[in-house]
Parts: sequence; structure tokens; C-alpha cells
Amino acid sequence: GEGGTFLITLDGGQTWTTRFQQPYSTDPMYKIVFADEMHGYITGNPGAPFNMRTTDGGATWLPMANLNLGSTYDIDFITPTTGFTSPGGFLVGFTTDGGQTWEERFHDPALKWWSMDFVSETTGLVSGYVFSTFPRVEGLFRTTDGGRTFERVYDRVGDPVWLSPTEAIAFEVETNVAAQVSVVHTHRSFDAGQTWSLVSTYPLPQPDSFFSLVRAGASDTFCAVNATGTIYRTPDAGLSWEKVYDGLGIPFIANVWADISFLDELHGWSVNSSGVVVATEDGGQSWRTISQGVNGDVSDIDMHGSGFGVATFGGLIVGVTTDGGRTWGMSRQQNVGAVFGHNESLDVCHVLDDRTAFIAGEGGLLFRTDDRGETWLPLHAGALGSLPFYVEPQEVEFTDSQNGWIASFDGIFRSTDGGFNWDRLPDPPVGGVLLGGMIEIEGQSIFAIPRGSDKLWRSTDGGQTWTASTIPGLFLDVYAMSFATPMIGWIAGRDSGGAGWSTRIMGTTDGGATWTTQYQNDSTVSYIPHIAFDIEAISPTHVKAIATEHDRAVVLTTTNAGRTWTREVHPTLDFPEVLDNIAVTDDGSVWIAGFRGIIEHLPATPVCRPDLTAGATPGQPGYGVPNGLLNSDDFFYFLAQYAAGNAQVCDLTATAVPGQPGYGVPNGVINSDDFFYYLGLYAAGC
Repeated sequence: GEGGTFLITLDGGQTWTTRFQQPYSTDPMYKIVFADEMHGYITGNPGAPFNMRTTDGGATWLPMANLNLGSTYDIDFITPTTGFTSPGGFLVGFTTDGGQTWEERFHDPALKWWSMDFVSETTGLVSGYVFSTFPRVEGLFRTTDGGRTFERVYDRVGDPVWLSPTEAIAFEVETNVAAQVSVVHTHRSFDAGQTWSLVSTYPLPQPDSFFSLVRAGASDTFCAVNATGTIYRTPDAGLSWEKVYDGLGIPFIANVWADISFLDELHGWSVNSSGVVVATEDGGQSWRTISQGVNGDVSDIDMHGSGFGVATFGGLIVGVTTDGGRTWGMSRQQNVGAVFGHNESLDVCHVLDDRTAFIAGEGGLLFRTDDRGETWLPLHAGALGSLPFYVEPQEVEFTDSQNGWIASFDGIFRSTDGGFNWDRLPDPPVGGVLLGGMIEIEGQSIFAIPRGSDKLWRSTDGGQTWTASTIPGLFLDVYAMSFATPMIGWIAGRDSGGAGWSTRIMGTTDGGATWTTQYQNDSTVSYIPHIAFDIEAISPTHVKAIATEHDRAVVLTTTNAGRTWTREVHPTLDFPEVLDNIAVTDDGSVWIAGFRGIIEHLPATPVCRPDLTAGATPGQPGYGVPNGLLNSDDFFYFLAQYAAGNAQVCDLTATAVPGQPGYGVPNGVINSDDFFYYLGLYAAGC
């Protein structure tokens, strides 16, 4: 791949080891072929390490001599050491010593080869065109003198493959752009490539093209892959074609690439530019994913305690897990991309329960699943719903199967029928509009922070009226918001401070009317910002956040409502390789995600709620900081805070009666219920 990257697997693709890589180069390696179990060759841009050879099955690699006249896209060996190559697409090189030396056999800059196949040291076919003429002359070209001279033997262009020393086949994909139809023309030769004829024309199920094509062993089965990894198969040498796998590659990018290879008639593999690797064991009839690759950065992730979770990758790919993130199934909704003059993408997700989830994004896209991601129902305009195409959802949240909200750059939208129909909520009459940003629903309260704003808007009547409060901070930029109750919540983001940006987490205990800074970490280097990207409240006292600090990804945790925070530094990722999304479940399990599709699971750690302090004496080290031990210091610390009316520590419950509504939920009032609730926690121990 790019950067001179070469990876090897010894277990069929389950695990991969990087054999070599050039991290500061974007030059790619284009082709890898093995002539037998020991002799392999890699081609790419001119010069080492992009043209390599091995004689020990890939254990060691040596630079391969090259003709230094351009990138080498194709290489073909007819014995372990005898082969041909085509640097620059207009040159033919020949070797008999496994690439140690190359002889220039043919050189014509007016020609451009696309693909090549040799059946012997003398006879071969290439597909290409003469671009020095107008209109350009295309066709199949044949050599019978080992690549020293070529003659045009057919006026159609296709990927040639020798079936025997006397029989060859070539496949040509032709697309009618106006009709949006692609067909595959199959051409055959029965006289060693001297004459050709069209034997069949078969339509593809969708407009497309072939990026790479391969024969499955010595059978009549051929498989072809397009640039995004979609695989087509013919079981009868081109008489019919079917799509057997929907690719997950990212289209509309500059460096798309895909390849496909078969070991024998049954076993094959394919890879695309996103690094997705799929395999077949039945001659290409079915394909299974063995490597999920890099489907772009994770833009959002949400999890349920049952193990069901959803993530969105690069705006195009949806990942679904039902085992807590150990494995992910990838899919791509068919109508995601640049269509009808506007962009479409899937950027945000929300998991409601153990079966239901929503994904949404640019172009007004919205999908719902009620079967753990097996099927997705389109709920946007033009499908089964009414969400307009101009809406760009920034967050989607449902409180039950019927009631949902979407925050977007075009305002806040509300649905009461499961996402089929949507109404835009009115903006506040004074003070701005609710564009973009975040939305959070807790009980009867709706909280919204518009993009780039320092105001929190709260509604307690379903969004008909709004009350604003100002979030303090100098150049504050809020990235995320999470409420545990209608009164207790947190925001996370960045603020100016130190040499660069500072991580900032603030909390509220009065429904957002006032905010207090609970965590701040200043950057000491101007070009290394500190940012808290995402935050999730597990309970009124237990909160997790994901940030970047000191060039590293950091998980921040509080178990005492924000009085103290602990830092867990990621061992490998460095800025700008950030993990900027976090998902939590009620048991305290955490998933962090972001850069290049990385998703990591942090198991739940036990939380001892009555553990409040390391000492009961004010001013001593550890005062007010949990230390993992429960003793009389914690009890007397609580008594002191209770007497002082410290709501942040002592507001624990609305009732002391287990099972009643409000049990274990702070209500903004400190009374004997809180005292007896803590007494129960203390007696139960850790």
C-alpha cells in the first residue's frame, strides 16, 4: 500500500505483521505476485523500497533492479525467475534471474499498457492504446518474440488471460453513462491470440467497472473487483455475471485501489484501499470479512449494556456489534454518497435499547433498525419518512420507540411516531436560533447548545419555549454535553489557557443555570492543543470523558460527581491521531474510538460510592479524594459536608426508601433522606 507498506499474514488474514514501511512517504506499492512458494515480487514507484524481491517466501526482501522510467503497475512471471514487467506502461522489461537484472525489450512512449499476460518466454498479450493518435487507437496487442515487437490483433480493449497456450480470453466493461448501464463483453481467441471474436455480452446489475480480474485456478470461474471492493463473478467464462459481494471501500477519493487473487479454484482473497480484506472458500460464491481495515475515522459510537452497539465510519460505513465490540459487522447503505447535487453521509448514531438504533447524517439521512442491525429502515424524505434532505444532523436521540429529537444546522426537529415524521421546533424569540451543536433529553427537560455558542438553552415544555444561560469561559468551545438528571450535567471542550488550548470540563447541579469548572489542564506547547472531545455521564457521580493532552489520548474519570478526576493515558496514540468519541453503559464499561477506525474497550472498574476521602482532616493530603478504602474517615467527612450544606457531595437521593421514584437520584435538596441514603451505602460497604 501507500508509504511503501508491506504486510504479511500466516493465518489466512486473521492477523497481520508489518514487514516494512516508509512512514514519511506517500509513494505506493502497486502489485505483489508470487511465482511459487519462495519467489515473490513487489512493484511500485521507481527505486527501492518500492520494487522488491524475495527468494525465501517473504522472510527477507531485497531491492529489485528497475528500469527507472516510471511506476510499475504490472508484473508477470512464467517461471519462478523468468518474467516480464511494464514500467511506465510503455516499456517491457525481461528478466531470467528473478529481477536481479532487467533487459529492456521494448520502449515506445506513444503506447500505454493497461494489463499484460504472458503464456511463454516468447508469447504474450497486452491491453492498451496508442495515445499519440486522435482518436486514440485502442486494442489488444500481441508479441511472439518475447516482447521485442508487438502487433495490434484486436480493436477492443479488455483484460487478457491465457487459458492455454492456444486459447485466450479478454473481458471488457462498457458503460453507457446516459442510460446508467454497464455491460461486460467477453472476447475469445482460439489461435494463440492471432484472431478474436465477441462471444457474449452480459449486463452488470449496476453501472460499474473492473479494477482487477482473476481466474479461479484452472476453472471457468473468474472474479473481478471494482475500486471500492465490490466483487463480481462469472462461473461460465463470461456468459453470465452476478454481484457476489458489496464493497465497503470509500469512493470519490483520489487513491482508490483494489485487488483480487485466487490460490486455487476455491480459495481467494480481495483487498481494497480501505484495507478491508475478504475471503472465499467456495470459488467466489460467498465472501466473508477477515479484516475490517480502515473505513475512515469513527465519527460516532453508542453502546447498550446487552452488547449491542453501533458506530459510523468515515461518513459511509456503519459498524454493528452484538458482542460488546469484540467483532463488528460492516455495511454500507446504498444511497450514501454524492447524489442529486448534494452530499450524503452517515455521521451520528444512537442506540435506544438492545434491539433498536438510529443512524443519521448529511443530506437528511436517517435509518432505523429494530433487529440489532440486521436491516435498516430509511426514514428520510424520498424514502419512508419526512426528514428534509437539507437537514444535516449533528446529534440524534430517542427517549423511547416513538419520541426522538435531532439537532442540526437547520434547527431542532422532533418526531413522535418513531422517526417517520418530523417537525421543526420553534427558535427562541430572542437571543438566536438553535443551529447545529448538541441536544440532550433528561425527563421533561431538553438541553441544547448551538454550534460555536456559549449559551445553553433549556426547555421543559417539549421545546415550545426556551430559557438561556451563559456558560462562562474565555474563547470556550463546547464539544460535548451529558446530563445524568434534569439538574446534574456536564459539558466538555476546550478553552484558552497556557501556551495553547486547555482541556475544560464544567458541571452543573441546577439544570444548567450555573456552571463550575471541575477539570482544567493547560497546554504548555502552542501547537499541541488540549481538548476534551466527548463526555458521558454513567450516573450522577460517575462520569467518563475522552481528551487529547500532552500529545496523547486520555480517558478522564470521576466517581464523585466531578470533585476529582483521574487520567488514564493511551499507551500508543499521539496527536493528531486522536480518539474523540466515547460510549458507556450503566455498568461502567467504556468504549473509545476515533482515528482510522480504532475502537477500544475498557472493562468496567468497581466504583465504591461511599468512598469519599483519604482523610477526615481538612487541609491534609487526600482530603476529599477517594482512595479505594472505606473507613470512618469517609463517614466523618460526609457528616462535615452535610453540616456545611455541600450539595455536590451530599445531594444523593430524592428519597431514602428503596424502590420509590427518585431513589438514588439527586434532587437539588439536602435533607435527612440524603443522610440515611449515605448511611445505607456506608453500611453496605464496597
